[in-house]
Amino acid sequence: CAPTRGSFQTGRFPYKLCATRNNLNPPSIPEGINLGYTMLPAKLSSLEGGYISHHVGKWHQGFLAPEYLPFNRGFNFSYGFLNGGNDHYTQQTGG
Repeated sequence: CAPTRGSFQTGRFPYKLCATRNNLNPPSIPEGINLGYTMLPAKLSSLEGGYISHHVGKWHQGFLAPEYLPFNRGFNFSYGFLNGGNDHYTQQTGG
């Protein structure tokens, strides 16, 4: 699901994204969606009048460094998980 999510956010084909190679698993790998790619919420907020964007749910687009987090990719608000494979009852990764 990370390749599809990244493709939607960047407008690029999934094979152009690092998420396609390994789905950003395990979470310790030093990768994320290329910081040179502008994500949809950043583009929308730059329009006249601007948009306010919310990330809700699973991010799974890289979080090794602060630059990869939703707030630094154009989202104004973020509520959810940064990694994939989270248990919605225990709210822990890995089950």
